[in-house]
Amino acid sequence: AWHHPDITASYAWVEVRLTNHAAKGITDKDFELAKKIEDVVQWQPAKEGGALEGTPLTDQRFAYVKYD
Repeated sequence: AWHHPDITASYAWVEVRLTNHAAKGITDKDFELAKKIEDVVQWQPAKEGGALEGTPLTDQRFAYVKYD
């Protein structure tokens, strides 16, 4: 989408900032890309029944992981 992402990650959060020099404001592309990023962030592999187990929700070491 010709955006320039700045990505900051920590153990409990990820921040993605997008910059688009071509547009002078928020465009439909911004909303579409933000939705796709949100889909990836909210992905829960355990719900798909594959080999990936996802976050162990009953283990208190991972209690900081919150899904909407």
